[in-house]
Amino acid sequence: MTGEPEEGAPVAVGRVRRPHGVRGEMWLEPYAADPARYRALRRVFVGGRPYPVAGVRVGREGILLRLAGVDDRTAADALRGLEVCVPAEERAELPAGRYYVDDLVGLRVLGPDGRPLGTAVDVRSLPAQDVLVVRTKQGEAWVPMVRALVREVDVAAGRIVIDPPAGLLPEGEA
Repeated sequence: MTGEPEEGAPVAVGRVRRPHGVRGEMWLEPYAADPARYRALRRVFVGGRPYPVAGVRVGREGILLRLAGVDDRTAADALRGLEVCVPAEERAELPAGRYYVDDLVGLRVLGPDGRPLGTAVDVRSLPAQDVLVVRTKQGEAWVPMVRALVREVDVAAGRIVIDPPAGLLPEGEA
C-alpha cells in the first residue's frame, strides 16, 4: 500500500461546521493551513453528492463556503458535520517536503537501518508541530514531524524513515 489515494478518489479538504446567514452559506473547518487554497475550489463532494462551488470567502472564523443548490439556512444545516471532499487530482499542489495526511496514512515506518517499526495511522496537528501517529506491535507512538526524527518520506515507495531517540517508541520497538 502506498498511501496514495486512488485516481479520482475523493479526499477531504474540510468539514461543514454550521450555517451562516439565511442564503445557504456555511462555515467550513479547513484542513489546510492556507485559506487561499479554498478560493480555487470549483466543485466539491459533500456526503458523496457533487456540488458546484458558488462562492468562497475568508472570514474571521475560517472559510465561508456557498454551494450551488444549497440556497437557504435549512439546506446548509442539513450538511452540518459532513466532510467536504475533492477528487485527489484536483487537490492543490504542495511545496516540496509537505504532504497531505492521507498520503502518509498507511505508509510503512522504518528505522534508519531499514528495520520495520510500524505503520503510519494518522498525523495530528499540535501547537508546537505536527506529530506522526505510528502503530507498532507494542502500541501507538507519536513521532514529532521534525527533520531530526523524520529522515525521509517517500510516498511513491510507501515508506517513512524515522530515527527515534530511546524511549520514543513503545518498549521493544526502538
